[in-house]
Amino acid sequence: LQKDKYNRSYYVTAEMIASHVGHILTYNNPGYGIPHGILNWPAHGNTENGEAQQLANFIDHNNNGIYEPLLGEFPKIYGDNCYLTIYHQLDQGALSNKLEVHRYLYNFDCDTNEVLRNTVFCHNKFINRGGDLTDVYVGSYIDYDIGYAADDFIGTNVELGMIYGYNGDLFDETNGSQNG
Repeated sequence: LQKDKYNRSYYVTAEMIASHVGHILTYNNPGYGIPHGILNWPAHGNTENGEAQQLANFIDHNNNGIYEPLLGEFPKIYGDNCYLTIYHQLDQGALSNKLEVHRYLYNFDCDTNEVLRNTVFCHNKFINRGGDLTDVYVGSYIDYDIGYAADDFIGTNVELGMIYGYNGDLFDETNGSQNG
């Protein structure tokens, strides 16, 4: 696998997509420069290198299964601002580079809801590109430091599959170089 080809982030916003569609499909602007995240979206892998044909989802206007941003096609993203990273498990013997992770970090531009405006969502998709697995454990380490870390708390909402961090009081103190 050419893991280094995908071990990077692809940043796309809803605003970029709207501008892209406008420039390509509406204005037919020949001088338009397609943003990196849209132009280089990892829609397809190289099957000759053992990569999957279909990687990251996209809007396929002509339904031919080929990602064609020059024809106005664009990534299918979560939220209004989205980072996609595709990465593979580190060298761990038999499973090396066979476990592929698609991680979307995204948020919503929401002027009417402070909670949504200040929330970063994470959607992970784990794909086994190797043999059968019998015991799998997935963990995540998150260090919530919201300003001054000593008064922070974390919580969970199992029904929503959510972990969240919050400041433990109404005033976030400054501690040395940590701004409150």
